[in-house]
Formats: sequence, structure tokens, C-alpha cells
Amino acid sequence: MRNSASRRHMSVILGLILAATLLVMAPPAHAGTPALDVSDFGARGDGSTDDTAAIQAALDRAATLGASVFLPPGSFRVSRTGSNYALRLPSGVTLHGGGDASMLRLADGQGAGIRVVSAKDAENVGLQNLAIDGNDARQGGWDPQNHAVFFSAVRNAHIRRVTIRNVAGDGIYFHDRTGGIIEDSRFYAGPDPRIGINLSGAVDAVVRNSYIEGWDWAVKAEVNGGSPHAERVLVSGNEGAALKDGGTALHGRDGTFVFEIAGNRLHSLGDRSLWLKGARRLRLVGNKVSGGGAAVQVVADVQDGDIRSNEFIDQEAGMALSDPYASGPSTTVTVRDNLFRRASYAAAVAKAGIVPGLTVTGNQLPASGGRVVHQQAYAGAPVTVAGNVVGVAVQPLPYTPENIDPTAFGVDPPVGYPDPLSLPEDFLFADLSLRHPHAPAVQYLVEDGIVSGYPDGRFGLEHPVRRVQVAKMAVVAFDLHDEGLAAAPATFPDVPATGVSYPFDFVAEAVAAGLVEGYPDGTFAPDVRSSASNSCES
Repeated sequence: MRNSASRRHMSVILGLILAATLLVMAPPAHAGTPALDVSDFGARGDGSTDDTAAIQAALDRAATLGASVFLPPGSFRVSRTGSNYALRLPSGVTLHGGGDASMLRLADGQGAGIRVVSAKDAENVGLQNLAIDGNDARQGGWDPQNHAVFFSAVRNAHIRRVTIRNVAGDGIYFHDRTGGIIEDSRFYAGPDPRIGINLSGAVDAVVRNSYIEGWDWAVKAEVNGGSPHAERVLVSGNEGAALKDGGTALHGRDGTFVFEIAGNRLHSLGDRSLWLKGARRLRLVGNKVSGGGAAVQVVADVQDGDIRSNEFIDQEAGMALSDPYASGPSTTVTVRDNLFRRASYAAAVAKAGIVPGLTVTGNQLPASGGRVVHQQAYAGAPVTVAGNVVGVAVQPLPYTPENIDPTAFGVDPPVGYPDPLSLPEDFLFADLSLRHPHAPAVQYLVEDGIVSGYPDGRFGLEHPVRRVQVAKMAVVAFDLHDEGLAAAPATFPDVPATGVSYPFDFVAEAVAAGLVEGYPDGTFAPDVRSSASNSCES
């Protein structure tokens, strides 16, 4: 029999567990907190109601309060409101959700030239832990102005753990000197894709650790006319799959690109796996590139290009230094320590005067017939070709996508984006504010190892707590678990000894301690949602 002090302590712990249980059973209450719930503004998330006005009202209100906006699980239909967008993020506002279950979906028939989420002339805006569906039923016709996310002249943008699908155009477009970070996100192309991540106007931007599938290009910065050029961009640790044209493309045309492409895995179904033109300081390091057919690595008009330690798997040719048209020749191009598994040469010079200043050293060409540089005589001095290995077994590369340090090669944008754990501010989990009435109870239980969140940073507000989970939390809280009990007979017929996430012994220990009890018919009903009346004593 426990003494009265121990009994009071038990009551406190059970009260905390009950508070956390009620939190998960009920929608979050954000009144007076730094986050606004779109549901409180009338958004339904039922997939049929037009929630545009309600969500925009929450975003606009959040801007006046210095708050973020929470998009709970649901399918929130949005439609064109401005001339070319559905929702607009104001300065200082992050729209965040509970993972892929929190979805913005573009309504049918919105026409061409539509952006689902837009921001313009703003700073410190973000998207996190949600999904965007462009509902690509052609939306009245494919258009290069179609984007899931369009940021123009935005400083300090942050897009994290966002899933984008079915866009008749680009997934994300950073335009007009927009700077920011895109990371840990996923991009799945629809029937009419263009570019997964368009960086044509990005300045001081990072794209990392994301998955990009089925687009024409994974990442592209193509500038026409007098548009601003991308500068100081790091693209690292990404995977591009089934890309219709190629992995990464730069097209500066007299531009001032400063790019580092490091530690990516890229697979192209098109004629080129990489198209690099107009970069003034290019680092292509530690990438693994497959697909793309013949003569696929196209480099033109590159100044200070360092192409090293990449693995080119099944291309028939190496780096093709091609005609720069009116842009001027490539200069100071180094191709070193790469592995060209099938290529018959490491570099090719298209015609005289294309590349004054070429170094080709330490490359491996196991399939080469002995030629390292095709039309080497066309390269202008100085030319260095030395230490290349042809026709022999492959040796390990000094850098691979697995061990690359993307900041170690000279293109490291001066970014200062908030740490993902601090977005939004004062949140214990991505969907739980520290100022929520029940947050102290959750925090106590988390610190004691009694409860935990999900890998994507959520607590799981939308998931009801089952009776068997409450039993396990109580047993763990009081350190009552005995590993040896697992060999005993099961206590209840509906809580078996094996084959379930929470085996019978946690329930048996909770019942023995008087923390929970079964039903008169001899069952425990482990999957019934818990409540104060049937889950625990006080």
C-alpha cells in the first residue's frame, strides 16, 4: 500500500497525463498565444469549402501581432484572389502545419498564371510542415507564371518540410533578389511541370536535403533580358529523380552567378544532366550524376570553374566546353579527381578560343580508349593535362555525396535563417505553443521520457490518445515496468501478448497498481479513446 505522500505524487503525475490526453483529444486553443489557428477564422479544411478568405484573414492578423499561423490537418481549398495569387504572406509571418496532413489545395479552373502562396517586398516569411497541391488539371492552360510558391524581393525566406505536388509550372520560384533557405522538402511533379526549384533571381540562397522528382529540371537559374541574376547560391545534399531534361541548369547570359552544387544525387531522363553557363564562380563538388545520354555535361562561359570529385555514371562523354555564343569564353576551368564511368574523355573543347585556361588532372576514365581531352589543341594556354587514369579499375573518390561538407569549397552564402526548431517562436512542437494551457504538462512528460513527438517535429494534436497508451504512460511515469512480466499470461483477451505496439504487460502493471481498470465484460478496450471517467484515477 502506498503512503499518502506517494499517493499525492501519483495524483499529480496522473493529472499531467490527463492534461496531455485532453490536449490531444481537443483542437488547440491559441487565444493569447504567438500562433493563430486558421480554424478560428472560419477555415473548414473539408476539401470543398473555399477557405481562402479565412486563411488570408489569419495571415493578415498575425502580421499585426507578430504571430505565426497554424494550419491544422485538413484539405484547405484556396482560389485566386489577387491578380495572380491565392494567398499572400505578409512580413514576419510563418504559415505552419502538422505535416502532410495539413494541405493547401488550389481550386479547380483558376486559369493560367496562378501562384498558390505568394510574398512580395517582404522579409522573414516562411512555410513549414505542410503540403501544397497545385491541382494541375492544366488550370486553364500551362503557363510559365504558374508556381506553388512565388517569392519576389523577399529577404530571409524559410521553407522547411514542405511537400509540393501537381503544379503546372514551377514548385518554388525565388525572384528579384529573394534570399532564403529551402530544406528537407519534397517536390513531386504533375502532368505539366517546369522547374522544381527556380532560382532565377535568388541571392544568398540555400537549397539542401530535399527530394525533387519528375520535373523538367530539379534546380534551374535561367535569366533573360534585364532580370537580376542569381548570386551566392548553395545547392547541396538533394536528390533529383526522373528529371525530364536535367538535374541542374544555370543560364546566366553575361550574368554573375556564384554557385556551389555539392553532394547531390541527380538522375536525368533527358539529353543533359547538367547545363552550366554563365557562372562566374562555380563549384561542382562530390555529386553523383546519372542519365542524360551523350555529351551531357555542358559548360559554357564559366569563369573560375572547379569541377571535382564527382561521379558521372552512364554518360558517354565528359565535360563539353561548348560555344558560348556572344557571352565570351570559359576561363580557368578545372576538371579534377572525377570518375567518368563510361565516358571516353573527361572534357571536350568545341572550337578554338572557347576555353583559355584548362586543367584536367587526376580523373578516372575506366572506359576510355586513351583520350582524356577531346580536341585539346582548341584550348588556349595555359593547358594542364596530367595524372589521369584510363582503362583501369575504379578507385574511391575523395568526396562523395555521403561525406561531402558543402561549406568547405568557397561558396557559402552569408545566411542567417532561423533554426528550424525555433519556428515558430515559443513552440514546444511544430503544432504546440509553449503558451498553450496544457503545454507545461506536455513539457514535463517529455522531459521525463513519458511522451514524445513525431520525427517531423509534431506532437500530434490530431491523434486521439487510446486507453492502452495512457496505461503505458502511467507505468513509465512511476517506473513500474518489469521486463520479466512479458512471460506471464495475458491479462485481458483483447490485449494480446504479442503482435501489438503496446503489449499486455504495460496494461497488467497499470491495473495492478490501481491506475486503470477493465470493463465488466472482462475486456480492456485498448483502442478506445481515453477519458477522465474510464482511463485513470485521481
